[in-house]
Amino acid sequence: MIQYYESIFYNTLEELNATYQPNHPDILHMEEKYGTGIQFSHIMHREGVEPRFELSCYKVRRERN
Repeated sequence: MIQYYESIFYNTLEELNATYQPNHPDILHMEEKYGTGIQFSHIMHREGVEPRFELSCYKVRRERN
């Protein structure tokens, strides 16, 4: 199961690409808020969607039987 926590949107690809740096303020903020076990998705939405660029954080959780 995937548990999504938060998304941050950017207006330019350069802003989104900057989040690949581990010391980026948005990355640090999300890690502080949700822990270091989270994962990130970098999403570029189709043309015409504003804002077009998205950083999403989530955690993959194992379901217990």
